[in-house]
Order: sequence, then C-alpha cells, then structure tokens
Amino acid sequence: MKSDFFKIDSSEKYYILGLLYSDGYLTENNNKEYVGLKLIDKQILDDISLLIECKQPYKCGITSANNQLYRIDFRDKQVIDDLKNLGLHKRKTFTTTYPNIPFEYNSDFIRGVFDGDGCIKKKKK
Repeated sequence: MKSDFFKIDSSEKYYILGLLYSDGYLTENNNKEYVGLKLIDKQILDDISLLIECKQPYKCGITSANNQLYRIDFRDKQVIDDLKNLGLHKRKTFTTTYPNIPFEYNSDFIRGVFDGDGCIKKKKK
C-alpha cells in the first residue's frame, strides 16, 4: 500500500476520503489502529484497491440481511495518521465536521459521501 496515498492531490483521493467520512471507520484491535471501509458495491473497492496498490485481498462478511458485504482495511500507520489529520476519528457519526479541502475537490468529496451513506433530509417546520 502506498503510505503517502492520503497526501491528497486528486479527485479520486477526495472521493475516497468522502467514502471514508460517511461509511468508513477508525478502530483499534489488539492495540493496533486501523481504518476500514465496508460496502456492498465490490466494484468501488476493486477500484480503490488498484489506486492504493493494496496487496491484501478483501475480507468478506455477511450482513444481517444476508447480503454480501466487502471490506478493505488500511493498517499503515502513516495512512492512519494522514486520515486523522484530515478529520477522520473514532465514533464520528455525530461529531464529524466538513473538512478543510480545496474548492475544486468539494464535488468529489461530496460524491464520495453520497456513495457511502449520504442523503439529504428536509424537516418540516
């Protein structure tokens, strides 16, 4: 895996950051941190795997609805530190704020958020 992958400088990388913001997670197992992303859409993870030069195969699981779910984990310390610096953190559901990113990449980031888990709701007054 490219350790400097999240020194972000492209549309594809901001898209992946959006996916991680919406559907990714930062966790710890056996005193080691890792970042993961679980999706039903295997093609997105195939594309990410090629971009980051992932050497490990996906880990598969089954959701409670019996749909196949694919997972990719990032365990490289530099990658994790870079993602933390970009605002990814544990238990982010109600505490995440929009990252400070260059204007030209906003649409890529937002597209990633929507592909991961996004929606827009309008409350009635």
